[in-house]
Amino acid sequence: DALKSQLHEVKGVKLSSWSPLALKCNVPKSEITVSSPNESQDTLLEISGFSDLDITMLSRNDASRSSSTTLRLNVARGQKAQQTVRLFNSLCITPILQHAARGQLKYDISPDASWIDFVPPPNDPAVGSCDIIVPRKPAEIWEYDDEREEWVRHTEPGASRQYYT
Repeated sequence: DALKSQLHEVKGVKLSSWSPLALKCNVPKSEITVSSPNESQDTLLEISGFSDLDITMLSRNDASRSSSTTLRLNVARGQKAQQTVRLFNSLCITPILQHAARGQLKYDISPDASWIDFVPPPNDPAVGSCDIIVPRKPAEIWEYDDEREEWVRHTEPGASRQYYT
């Protein structure tokens, strides 16, 4: 029981081959660097220094959408998105956390930080109203069925499937 402090100790345990070891943790040197560009309001971090192997591994699930200067990561579509997120974290989380720990982020991301007002560019649609990012739900038509004496919903065939996929 974790709440009883007298049960936190184990007595009478004998180990047949116990020998203390000095453990070392070796971290391979990484060429990945992180910066916070001040000239771009909508960019929190820029990450550079990926090796060719890193780029190949990161873009293997979505290589058709990447260009030579920009790497688009598949982080939301399908089963392989989780693999991409894990690989990105294993490559980039240490440099990102080091950058943040040095206080070099241009925004305060602490839990008690004040909110930042997001101002979209003048020609962009309002947040949440872009049909590509947030598609509209299929139209529903409700008709009263006199024979059944109840309301029946009608939609375009396949519209719900298209909306949810």
